[in-house]
Amino acid sequence: MVYALFDSKKDSQVNMKKLIIMLLSFLHLTAISLAQTVLTPAEKVAEFTPVTDSIALEIEEGTVYKLSGSWQDLSVAFSANGDGTWTATKSGRVTLAVAAGEQVVYQIWRPGSVGFTAANRTVKEKDADTVEEVQVAISRTGGVSGSVTVTVSLDEENTDLVDFEGNPRYEAFAPVTVTWGDGDGFATNVVLKLLGDNAYDGDGKVALKMSLDDGAAEVGNDTFVLTVTDNDERAPGSAAFVESGIVYCKESAGATVHAVRKTASDGAVSVAVSTTAGTLSSEEVSWGNRKSDAQEVTLTGLEAGKTATLTLKPGAGGVTVPSSSRTVKVTAVADDAPEFAEETVEFSLKRYVATSNVIAVKEGTFTEGNTLTFTKKSGALPPGLTAKWDQAANGLAISGIPSKAGTYTALYQVSEKRGSKSVAGLTTEITFSIVDPVTADGDGVVPNPAVAKSRTFKDVMIIGDGKLRGILQVTIPATGRASAKLVCADGTVSLSSKSWSEYYAGTGALTATLVGTTKTTADWSMLLTVAADGSVNLELSEPDGTETAASISGDTWSADNTAAAYEGYYTVTLPVASVTEETAGLAPTGSGYLTIKLQGASALKSGKATWAGGLPNGTAISGSVILTEEDDSTYLPVFKSSSKDIVSGVVRILKDAKTLKASGNYRTVSSPAECPTMVWRHAEVAGSGASFDATLGVYGGLYDKNDELGALCKELYNSTDMHLVADGIDDASGYNSFSGEVVKVFKQYPLRAAV
Repeated sequence: MVYALFDSKKDSQVNMKKLIIMLLSFLHLTAISLAQTVLTPAEKVAEFTPVTDSIALEIEEGTVYKLSGSWQDLSVAFSANGDGTWTATKSGRVTLAVAAGEQVVYQIWRPGSVGFTAANRTVKEKDADTVEEVQVAISRTGGVSGSVTVTVSLDEENTDLVDFEGNPRYEAFAPVTVTWGDGDGFATNVVLKLLGDNAYDGDGKVALKMSLDDGAAEVGNDTFVLTVTDNDERAPGSAAFVESGIVYCKESAGATVHAVRKTASDGAVSVAVSTTAGTLSSEEVSWGNRKSDAQEVTLTGLEAGKTATLTLKPGAGGVTVPSSSRTVKVTAVADDAPEFAEETVEFSLKRYVATSNVIAVKEGTFTEGNTLTFTKKSGALPPGLTAKWDQAANGLAISGIPSKAGTYTALYQVSEKRGSKSVAGLTTEITFSIVDPVTADGDGVVPNPAVAKSRTFKDVMIIGDGKLRGILQVTIPATGRASAKLVCADGTVSLSSKSWSEYYAGTGALTATLVGTTKTTADWSMLLTVAADGSVNLELSEPDGTETAASISGDTWSADNTAAAYEGYYTVTLPVASVTEETAGLAPTGSGYLTIKLQGASALKSGKATWAGGLPNGTAISGSVILTEEDDSTYLPVFKSSSKDIVSGVVRILKDAKTLKASGNYRTVSSPAECPTMVWRHAEVAGSGASFDATLGVYGGLYDKNDELGALCKELYNSTDMHLVADGIDDASGYNSFSGEVVKVFKQYPLRAAV
C-alpha cells in the first residue's frame, strides 16, 4: 500500500503526508494499547499468552498469588513462598516483564479451608427395626484455589454408641473420599445410619474424623460428634444379697458373700455395703449398663462364735434394695470345726425314680468314731426325700423317691460331738432339680408320655424254652409302683416295685424291678422296661435261674381298636402229638378239643374271648383271656392247672379267618412253629407214680352255629388224622381215627355245646 501511495503521480506531496500520518498513528495506538494490558487475578487459575514483553497486574499487599510461566523478575513486587506461590509486597498496579508469545499463569491463591460444617449434633434414638439416616454436612470455605481431597472416616476411639452386649447401634461406616476441583466450593454430605431398638442402652456417640489427602486447603472442623439419646425408659432394677439366712465361715478364712442386680439392669448403678463387725473388702458394689453379674464382698476379722450383719443401701443410678434381701448374716466357727467336702451340691433327679446320694464330710476336719449331726438351717428337701447321717460313709445321706417336680434348695450344717461339747461346723447348700420323665425336655433328653397314666395289661404270655410258662397281669402306674400277678406251674406269684429304678434320658425308657414270692418259693423278680413309644418289655427271673421274657406293644383293645377282625366261633381239636415221658404205662391217646367264642360288643371292645373244652382224658377245661394281637394274627394263651393236669400253650387265629372260611379253607386256627407248643402234663394222685408229659396238636377253624360240624371236620382235616372224643362214638376205644372223610355221624356236638 505504501508503494501504491508513492507510485501515484498526482498529489504526491499530499499522499506522502497522509501516509506518514497514518503510520505514526498506527504505531502510537499500538504502543498505547500494549502498555495498557492489565490483568486482574481471580481465585481460579487463568492462562494468558502475551503479545508484548510486559503485563500490568492489579495486586494487593499481603495477598498470595500463584504465578508461573514466562514472568520475569517477580521479586520487584512479590516474595517467594517456596511452593510455587508468591506474596505481594506492595499494592496497586505493577508492570511485569514477560516473554511475548509464551504463556503465563496467574491466580490469587486462596485454597480456603475444608471441614465439617458443624462440629456436633444430637438426635433421638428410633424404635426397633428402624434405620435412621443422618446427613453430616462438609464444606469448603474461604477460597476455592486449587484442588483438595479429604477422607472422612469413623473415629473409633471417640465412638461408644453400642448396646449392652457391645454391638454397634449403627451400620458400619466405610471411609468416604471427597474431592473439590480448582474453583469448586460446593457443600456435600456423608451419611450415618443409626439402628433403633426397644431396650435401654443409654446415650452414646458416633464420631467422624477428616484427614487431608491432597491440596493446600486448611482443615477446619476435622471432627464431628453425633450424640444419640436413648428413647427407651430406663429401669435401673434392684440389688440384693444372693445368700439368705446365715453364712458360716472359718475364723481365719472369712466369708465371701455376693450382691446381684435383679429385675432390670438399665444404666450404671451402685450400692453401699456396711457391716456390724469385721472388715469388708469393699464398701461399694457397682454395675455398668445392662450388667447384673454377682459382685463379691469379703468379710474378714470376725471372731469365732460371733455374728456380723451386712447391709446393702441404695447408691447412685436409682437402684433400689428390697427389705427382704437387704441384709445377710455371717457367723464364724473355729478353724478346726468340721466341714463338708463340698460347699455346694447339685442333684438332677427324676420324679418317681429312687435315688440315694451321700454328701461326705471332709477328711481331717473331724475325728473318726465321733458322732456327727446334721441340721437343716434353711430351705426344704423335695417331697419324698429324707436326710440322715450315714455313719459308714461319714456323710449326709439323701435318699428316697422324689414325688414332685420342681427346684428345691436346702442348707445343712454339720456338727461334731467332742466329749460333752458339740462343735458347730460349716454348711453345704444342696440344690435339687426334679424333672418329671413324662415332660422331660432338653438336649439329649427324651420324654416318656407313656407313663403319664396308669395302664393295666392282662393275660400277657410268658414264654421260655418254646413253652408257655405262665400268664401275667401287670399294672404300671405313673409312680413306678408296679404290681403283677403271674399264674404259672408253681401257682400264683405276686410281684411289686416301690418306684422306677432308672430313667434313660437318651431314649426316655424307664425301668422298675418287681420282686415277689409264692406260697412255697421266693426270689422271683422281674425287670420291667417302658419305652417312650409305650411298648413294654418284661424279663422274668425264676428262683431256679430260669429266665423268660415277654413284650407288649403298648396298644390295648378299645372302642377305637376293637377285635372285630376276629369275631366268631372257632372249633379246635387237640390230638396227642407225642409223649415225651411216661410212667406206669400211662400213655395218653385220643384228642381233646376247644371251642372259642369272641362275640358281642363288649367282648370286641375288650378283646376278651371265652373258651371251653376237654383234654383227651376227659378232664374239662375252660377260661377267658384277653387276646394278644401281633401282625396278621391274634394269640389266645391257654393255661390251666389242677391237682392232676397242667395244660399250657398258645392258639393262633388268623386275621383273615372269615375270608379263608368263605373260600373253603378252614385251617385258620393252629399252633405254628413260632408259637409255644401245647403241653399237657399229667400226674396221678401222690404215691401212684403214674404220670406223663405230652404235646398236643392244635387244629381248627371258624364256623357258624348252623354249620354241620362233620362237614367242617371233613373239609378241615381231609388230609390229616384227627382224633375226637365225643359223646355217641360207638367203638370201645372212645375215639375214632379217620382220614379223608367223617366215618361216624355224631349224635350230639359237645364241641359246640361247650361254649
